[in-house]
Amino acid sequence: MNPNLYATICIWVIFSGAFSPSTVVSGGFPTTLNLHRAIPLKDRVEVSQLRAHDRARHGRALQSVNGVVDFPVAGTFNPYRVGLYYTKVQLGSPAQEFYVQIDTGSDVLWIGCTGCTGCPGTTGLQDIQLNEFNPSSSSSSSVISCSDKRCKMGAQYADALCDNSNNCAYQFQYACSVSQTGDLTKTDRAVDGIFGFGQQAMSVVTQLSTQGITPAAFSHCLRGDDNGGGIMVLGSIVEPGIVYTPLVPSMPHYNLNMQSISVNGQKLAIDSSAFTTSTNAGTIIDSGTTLAYLAEEAYDPFVSAAGAAVWCMGFQKIDGQGMTILGDLVLKDKIVVYDLANQRVGWVNYDCSQSVNVSTSTGSNSNTYVNTGQLSSSISSMNPSYMEILFGVLVMLVSLMSM
Repeated sequence: MNPNLYATICIWVIFSGAFSPSTVVSGGFPTTLNLHRAIPLKDRVEVSQLRAHDRARHGRALQSVNGVVDFPVAGTFNPYRVGLYYTKVQLGSPAQEFYVQIDTGSDVLWIGCTGCTGCPGTTGLQDIQLNEFNPSSSSSSSVISCSDKRCKMGAQYADALCDNSNNCAYQFQYACSVSQTGDLTKTDRAVDGIFGFGQQAMSVVTQLSTQGITPAAFSHCLRGDDNGGGIMVLGSIVEPGIVYTPLVPSMPHYNLNMQSISVNGQKLAIDSSAFTTSTNAGTIIDSGTTLAYLAEEAYDPFVSAAGAAVWCMGFQKIDGQGMTILGDLVLKDKIVVYDLANQRVGWVNYDCSQSVNVSTSTGSNSNTYVNTGQLSSSISSMNPSYMEILFGVLVMLVSLMSM
């Protein structure tokens, strides 16, 4: 047997939660996430390469139709081809296009600025030309001072700090946009920056929703085939059969209450404490991660149950940590809805090459829908209100500190 093949197994990951009204369930059975083979048998990849990508990442153009903000999606989870999903945004005045990775594990939208140290100038991704943002060429950019509320919001999560000129600078654990290190410096899969879809105050999703411009929700459907791409919208995708599980309160990431793991219908003997949520432990959803990572206490029972035929699998172990990370390997080929207003995440298996219905409101009385088949994948000029919010995030790029 080829040692680089992924075996065909069925895995069920169980979360606490409730089904939507359209799903008939007896006895309040918990939410189940079904997983199947990830990599085509004809493909090969070194797991060490994927782990290096995720380790560097863990080291840490808007368009509106009837109120729905739609992002074009490219890339694929398949590490043989891309190993990430990305979108395109327009920033600056006059507008300039940038390609940014879709990342639900961070909050800030950032791109590299002119003069960036370590930023790649070329990329191996097809049909992409990398750009650097030049603050002096944009009439809508300005320096953020340390007294600005946006700087204070970032400081709450150690993302922002003050430089010697009392200007707001920022840093991330996985990289910095004036001095990049790690996987983001590689040219084979380089993009201009990262679009953080987190739920903290600095995120674009939060800023738009708190000002009433978009719903307090976003959704994605990432295609798992070789063509890749998919759907990314601000709003809730509406589809019968979506099941929801509550988010763990007061956590910076999208933390879920995982209860158990089953392989081929058999629940594994894993102590529930392996999935306990704390500051540095628990289960999170992260589209910026290629593979899936299990807490150390859960990994060995999982591998044993998967069988000797598994030579290489997309589930990896995080040594010495009680952290489980559900990356693109798990999120692909599903509608995933992040309902921030109701603090829950829902999903259902779906052909992500098809169009979807999107609700522009949140809650049980949602009744406004737009079919994404009406939306163009091209990027047009953004509504000025969207541009203003985005630059509320990006203006701090003007004065940055090399870390």
